[in-house]
Amino acid sequence: MSPRLPDAVVAALVGGILNGAVRDGVEAIAAEGAVGALAIGAGTSWLAWVGFAAAVVAVARSLAPVAALPWIAAAAAVAMVVPSSTVSWLATAVAAGALAAAQAARSRPACLAALAVAALSLREAAAPLALKILAAQVLAFDAALAVALLDGARLLGVLAEEVARSGNVLAVARDGLPLRQIVVLRECSSFGNLTLVLSCFAAFVLAGWGPAVRSRGAYVARAAALAAAVVALNTLRIAAMAADLRAYGWLHGSVGLGAFETVLVCALLAALVGGPAAPARERRP
Repeated sequence: MSPRLPDAVVAALVGGILNGAVRDGVEAIAAEGAVGALAIGAGTSWLAWVGFAAAVVAVARSLAPVAALPWIAAAAAVAMVVPSSTVSWLATAVAAGALAAAQAARSRPACLAALAVAALSLREAAAPLALKILAAQVLAFDAALAVALLDGARLLGVLAEEVARSGNVLAVARDGLPLRQIVVLRECSSFGNLTLVLSCFAAFVLAGWGPAVRSRGAYVARAAALAAAVVALNTLRIAAMAADLRAYGWLHGSVGLGAFETVLVCALLAALVGGPAAPARERRP
């Protein structure tokens, strides 16, 4: 077996990831320009790029040579050239899953890191489709949370306008006179950010970059806290856009989107760092 074959597998996985991201990157550059697209991760969230980077580095560091590597490299090569973003993500997920299965008996770190690549790739393919199917329910839920927050602000005297909701539409009025309407679209939903952040958290944990905690329950507790933080941050973002047109303009621009993603990255890092060290073993005399 060629000593360069593991490197070829890693390179093919990277090629599949890049091919999956090309379409969104081209659309982002056309809409925002090169600098604006870079601020939002070239159409693919910076969170996803960070998660993919951690997982691929972990695969490259621990990959063991096995007989199935040529077939896995061929499957990953398909993901590099197929002219469809969704199919490319799915092919990358299948190749990474096959790599995880092949590494299970030889290298547990490589197996888990390959599972992380598969999970992130599957999320990129499946999350947009799932959101299309569940759009009405998910967007109405996001709008309801934003209205609840704005109602609380009004009770505290922070907001003077009244806000009503119809489905995913927020209607802002003052003294009964309508001022503006805000439509919560799929791009504004907490669903995309939630699935992305949680899949990145899982990717880091699987790739061996997670917190030093003592039990699986601690990982679940951190994931739950991270999910609550993401939903809260997204709700605050939607509420701010409904409450102030200047905030709406800024948060919808590339700088505002980049700033919001930076906050999400900080939340992810907060869930990943720290944790109690494993208890030291007592030394017997």
